[in-house]
Amino acid sequence: MVTGIINLLIYLNFYRKVIENELVDTASFLLNFTPSCK
Repeated sequence: MVTGIINLLIYLNFYRKVIENELVDTASFLLNFTPSCK
């Protein structure tokens, strides 16, 4: 039971990092794609 919880936490932590990387890549791509309105 404890090992299952630990594995779940490790999996969620890894998945969260992957999602954050995807969001950062998407945001930077959109920022580069859209012309700056300054």
